[in-house]
Amino acid sequence: MDPRGGGRVARRRPGGVLVVLGLATVLVGCESSAGSVDDSSPIPSGPPPDTAQVLRDLEVSRLRALVDADLPTMEELHAEEFELVSPPGSSLDRGELLGYVETGEIDYLALEPVSEIEVRDYGDGAVLTYRARIEIDVSGTGELEHESRHTVVYEQIDGDWQVVWEQATSIGGFPPP
Repeated sequence: MDPRGGGRVARRRPGGVLVVLGLATVLVGCESSAGSVDDSSPIPSGPPPDTAQVLRDLEVSRLRALVDADLPTMEELHAEEFELVSPPGSSLDRGELLGYVETGEIDYLALEPVSEIEVRDYGDGAVLTYRARIEIDVSGTGELEHESRHTVVYEQIDGDWQVVWEQATSIGGFPPP
């Protein structure tokens, strides 16, 4: 560190002049192109549309599988470590959710997005958020219908996208009026 508080001290190394000249060239190049738009820029402005659409399609398929009690599709799309935090705040793991749907203890009558499914892609992970309409028949509780806000986390596991976490929050309170 510079004892005068000015930051790092430059040290001389063999070939340092070339490094400084190279850096100056890069900086001048950046400065001269700062006002222009370059479509070949390697910096993406958002997730590639195809990845976002793949995730939207998977989420719609997952919701349909829950309504149809399609166990093979549910098993494929829910990771082993999946956890759901439901609208009333209870937590279900993958085995519990799939088991309850298989036995009919949880019967999704309808589960469909009512807003755009927004996607934030982070490479091997992505977060989806949207509003949905739920009609559900829960053993011991009865039928409920409400709108909810969903936040869903997907990860690429062995090359496939799978849901690892989901939180569904009831809009307007729970239980619904």
